[in-house]
Amino acid sequence: MPAQTACQTATSVSALLNEARAKLGISRHEASIRTKIPERWLSLFEDGGFVQAADDVYSRIYLKAYCQFLGLEIAPVVALYRQERLRVLASQRTASPRRHPVVPVSAAQMVVTPHVIRNTVIVAAAVGLAIYLGLMVKAIVTPPDIDLVSPNDGFVTADRSITVAGRTEREVTVTVNGKTIAADSRGEFRDTLDLQEGLNVIKVVGAKKHSRSSTVIRRVVVEPTVLPVAVEYGPETPPAPLVPAQKTVVAAMPAEPPVVPPAEPTDIGFQAAVAETTPIPPEVPSEPTPPAPTEPAPPTPPTE
Repeated sequence: MPAQTACQTATSVSALLNEARAKLGISRHEASIRTKIPERWLSLFEDGGFVQAADDVYSRIYLKAYCQFLGLEIAPVVALYRQERLRVLASQRTASPRRHPVVPVSAAQMVVTPHVIRNTVIVAAAVGLAIYLGLMVKAIVTPPDIDLVSPNDGFVTADRSITVAGRTEREVTVTVNGKTIAADSRGEFRDTLDLQEGLNVIKVVGAKKHSRSSTVIRRVVVEPTVLPVAVEYGPETPPAPLVPAQKTVVAAMPAEPPVVPPAEPTDIGFQAAVAETTPIPPEVPSEPTPPAPTEPAPPTPPTE
């Protein structure tokens, strides 16, 4: 009852707190130590400096704890504190002119209404549809990828044909040097192409129905064929048959002496000079004649 009567008769929170602390006969410093409330906050409460103190959780907690220490009822003191604080703030706003005009915002504009939600959903759907259509158009116009497995660029071969194989996307029309090749359900294609001697350029083109075309070029070199040289014979000169070589034994024949012209009988010196310069042929030994075979004599019949 005494606390309620004091709250009803007091005109300010500061006077009420000072009067209650004076009845207890303690100083402000002692009250700060016993309540563990900073003395600065007790000075703000008892001196009326409500504007300097922030209206937050800590200020209300400190005020309630101080009222409980002084034996005052908490709810009336807190209500009086709020009324006095609002009154002081209103007087300060009236005294100080407003520098910048503030446009008031109604409470309806700060609340998310179904109209705002509907407009947000419509805008999000329109943006999503635009992105989807853009991706679809890009997929249709973009040229397809062609992975040519065979042949390799710069391939050298002696064959007169080669296999062109690769894979691409579905629903792609593939042409090899102007010839259309059908791809299977997995996008794989294969065809045999005839080659000519020398450099051959293989051009593979793929395109969808409404897309740009994609081109892959391979170069293949075919080596020239070397043929054996054939000798042609006329109808009158048939080829001679091959005869196996045989060994021929040639007997050494004595060399014939050179023929010396007869010298004049009166020129004795000339005949001597010719005799000295003329070589004497070597004697060739004659081969011995083998003896003729003799038949054995018939046996003598026995005598009776």
